[in-house]
Amino acid sequence: MNKYEIRMLKREEYKKWDRLVDYCSAGTIFHKSYLLKIFDNAYIYGVFLKNGELIGGFPIVFISKFGIRMLKNPPLIPYLGLILKDKIKDHEKYISRLSREKEVAMSIAKIIKRNHHYIDIIFPPFGEFDLQPFIWENFSTNIQYTYILDLTKDLEEIWNEMSKKQRNAIRKAEKDGIVVELSNNIDEILQLATKTFQKQGKKLKFKSLALKYHENLLKRDQCKAFISKDKDGIAIAGVYIVYDKRRAYYLIGGHDPDRSHYGATALALWEAIKFAKNTLELIEFDFEGSMIPQIERFFRGFGGKLKPIFRIKFAKHILKLIPISALMDIYMKININVWR
Repeated sequence: MNKYEIRMLKREEYKKWDRLVDYCSAGTIFHKSYLLKIFDNAYIYGVFLKNGELIGGFPIVFISKFGIRMLKNPPLIPYLGLILKDKIKDHEKYISRLSREKEVAMSIAKIIKRNHHYIDIIFPPFGEFDLQPFIWENFSTNIQYTYILDLTKDLEEIWNEMSKKQRNAIRKAEKDGIVVELSNNIDEILQLATKTFQKQGKKLKFKSLALKYHENLLKRDQCKAFISKDKDGIAIAGVYIVYDKRRAYYLIGGHDPDRSHYGATALALWEAIKFAKNTLELIEFDFEGSMIPQIERFFRGFGGKLKPIFRIKFAKHILKLIPISALMDIYMKININVWR
């Protein structure tokens, strides 16, 4: 490729990258270098013009086990993928932008295929993505969904567009004396999440990672916990959000099955939405999706707009003989080291 240079960014270029993430409409907090640096083997492929201007990039986090190099979104990083400047010059034609994006995406697809055996990347549901170059390079694609709430609307309008069931759940929680505490502490959230996982017969595997994650974001004032407490002051449900300059993202939630209340989680999430709109003055709230029917119904009740999330996958020929479930089992058993 003659027009662009694609190479790994140097550490001293990360500040420039973080500024670019803020500029790109598809950029999210999860693309930021300070979150990626939590993980070992995290790198960013930068896309440069001939004059040295950074116009995009593709962050990656990979692991290697038994000689297999796997590229995947790590825990608590729901979105990665390619981001590019929406335009690199004034009055740029759409066809020119599209051609540039295809050319860059094709080069990225070839690079990550060459360097990894198994790839599974989830793109953010923001901006416009052209996955054709990945398809042409034999990646498979599928679609997941999230709900995005438009926070530029009046709060009353947002409330009225919620389902009647959700509004009644919130009212009942307030009537029963449940209050939501705004907190900078993630511990109660993780305790509630642990109880939720235990109820499902599962183990919370990302606790130590979440603590490091929280420490990293707290010093930048980019995270908050909302804890629903009953009349006795006991935490019974909670949600944890992170945010950048555009939007807030629901990331972790949980409740105490032994002290559960019909509207406790809904009330905590409603307070998080109001905080994102009124205090942070953000334009969107991302429920960060779920393909689990019960959770999808709960998120749907807040009246957000359904948005597709695109996912690309690739496995080299030798790995196609191994079931995907087995590959995922290998991946999940590997400890992702947190930077000290």
